Amino acid sequence: MPNRENRTALVLSGGGARAAYEVGVLRAIAEQNTSAGDHAPFSVYCGSSAGALNATALALSAEDFGGAVRRLTSFWRGLHARDVYRPVRRWLPVIARPLPGDSAALFDHAPLADRLEQEFDFTRLGHGIAGHVLRALCITCLGYPSGQSVSFFQGRADLEPWHHRSRAGAHVALGTRHVLASMATPFLFPAVKLNREYFGDGAARASSPLSPAVRLGADRIVVIGSGENAAGEQPRSAEIAYPNSGDLLGRMLSDANGLATAIERMAQVNRLLDSVPLPARAQLPWRPIDLLVIEPSRSLEALAVGAVAELPGPVRSSLSRLADRDAGGQLLASHLVFEPGYLEKLIELGYKDTLARSGEISQFLSPKID
Repeated sequence: MPNRENRTALVLSGGGARAAYEVGVLRAIAEQNTSAGDHAPFSVYCGSSAGALNATALALSAEDFGGAVRRLTSFWRGLHARDVYRPVRRWLPVIARPLPGDSAALFDHAPLADRLEQEFDFTRLGHGIAGHVLRALCITCLGYPSGQSVSFFQGRADLEPWHHRSRAGAHVALGTRHVLASMATPFLFPAVKLNREYFGDGAARASSPLSPAVRLGADRIVVIGSGENAAGEQPRSAEIAYPNSGDLLGRMLSDANGLATAIERMAQVNRLLDSVPLPARAQLPWRPIDLLVIEPSRSLEALAVGAVAELPGPVRSSLSRLADRDAGGQLLASHLVFEPGYLEKLIELGYKDTLARSGEISQFLSPKID
């Protein structure tokens, strides 16, 4: 019997430097995929924040998943903070009223923009779509000042845009600026103008981060999370000090997307559909979606302890009022330390976490047969 069309989506939520965890997961999946026949495991790639970078790298080489993962792993292992951003100001002026033409951001992402322009050839998306190995690449950004979560996607001609009050999907020709916009964390990196509006971090206010994958036709979704997981409730200090800027910004970055809520909501819909007879199910506006979630087995901020010391002096100085040595500082640092020592720890953790579930993951990604 023939294999069904591959409609498996990969959803990457990013989280700055924490997105290196995704790379470790992908490396293990690629190894398993090669031993299982080297088929393309995904046809829909959705990314927000730094997950947009990873999703784009994979989609650009959709016909060669193993090769794409190897190149992406090499990219992350060679990263330094200087390749991603450079400090342009102290903290306090960032929250003041900006001057005309001023981005009002703590860092400039020009180094990353230059790197992506050199390495990303977006004409390859068209080749993947024409070759039927890529259904769509989707990059989600937050619009300022509309507050609308916009999923920019490039894919098959029959894919329709969508529009709701708080979120929309636009069929466009993607480019480097879409990736940079999705990675533009408020106050830290400058917003990017796309058409008429400025856009920033795609994970912010993303109340339905799985919705774009469903809209683009996915019937199976693999989610790789890099936020706080079931590493357990963090111990509370006997005395709690007033939160500093690092506490507030770090918490905002970690809790910005509604991934956990979306996962729970999808599980509830699946359970509801299981209880409905097949003839009646066809009348409902939902369809069952197989879902696999891979998350860190331990706290990523714990891995960031002392990691700020890896940063160049000017960057450490810019972060000195934000990334203290307390828990809030570690949480913020876990997003900003693009340095080999820390990134390698994340890659290794993602790799080990995935190998520990290799049987489950291989079965989930096996081609469906009609």
